Amino acid sequence: MQTPDPFSLNRLEDIVEPPPVPWWPPALGWYFVFAIVGLWTVWLAVNLWLRWQGNAYRRQGLLELRTVAQGDFAGLSTLLKRVALVAYSRDRVASLVGAEWTQFLTRTCRGTDFGSEPACRIGTASFEPGNAACGEAEWNRVTELTATWIREHVAEVTE
Repeated sequence: MQTPDPFSLNRLEDIVEPPPVPWWPPALGWYFVFAIVGLWTVWLAVNLWLRWQGNAYRRQGLLELRTVAQGDFAGLSTLLKRVALVAYSRDRVASLVGAEWTQFLTRTCRGTDFGSEPACRIGTASFEPGNAACGEAEWNRVTELTATWIREHVAEVTE
């Protein structure tokens, strides 16, 4: 029996909970966020792909570096010239020989010095046949310097 007292505990009833908020479909703002994230992801993937494709000449140069025989400074110079012709304009690179060539290599990659022995032999290898005599440790230093240049040179921006 109901009591007329409005403050009686007998008049309490269970709380009616609303249904849970659904996850789908999202509000209109979320569609905007999804579109922005999707476009950014596509842009990032395309840029990474283009950068990977643009550095194919570096990977090929490093592969060919493994095939250069010990003491073949002319082979190193040829390989470096081929890599440089991809990264820089032909009129800037093709005519370089001797000290100009080694200065160019040093200038275009931070932390390298092609002007010191035995790396300076790269510049004169094509016209000095007796240039190949060097020890294994020196040759390893020169090939590591060459690999560093191939990996880290700053390529010319072409438009």
